[in-house]
Amino acid sequence: LLREIHHRVKNNLQVIISLLNLQASKADKKTRKVFLSAQNRIKTMAMIHDAIYEEGMEVDMQTYVERLVHNLKGRYKLYNTNFKLNCKVKFNLETAMPLAHLLNELLTRFIKNVPPTKLGIEVKEYNGGYQLIISSNRAPTAGGGGRYPFVRALIQQLDGKLQTKNNGAKVIIKFKELKYKRRI
Repeated sequence: LLREIHHRVKNNLQVIISLLNLQASKADKKTRKVFLSAQNRIKTMAMIHDAIYEEGMEVDMQTYVERLVHNLKGRYKLYNTNFKLNCKVKFNLETAMPLAHLLNELLTRFIKNVPPTKLGIEVKEYNGGYQLIISSNRAPTAGGGGRYPFVRALIQQLDGKLQTKNNGAKVIIKFKELKYKRRI
């Protein structure tokens, strides 16, 4: 039953993406960017629901990040960017959803204007918690992401701490896995 619910949610998210795409095609350039940003965030949710549907109640982050990178390579035509991935951990939905959004937001900031030639993404266990490390040979044009309200909110949701190095070319976020909160 739960798998069926996730499958239906994923399908509904695809319908929303299609509706946004239709609206974006009729909008001016500035408004189209807003629609595309919303689409990308919804695609992130759909990818997590897809992972839950395929894998059960834990999301394999290596598989998710590989899919995200594949999606970003196509969207931003990243033919000259070499990605190095090391994300061999699994998380529950409570942690995977905000972490997926955080990855999407940060990676988009790293590659949007001037894509780097090297980009490393690592999620690993660290001191009884976890670390997300994104490192690049080029800092994003607007820093490492701490200035963006959505990024800050996601870090806060993960009860995380943000650290940047090399003028934002390296972002480290320490966080703990969130516990499932019963809602009924």
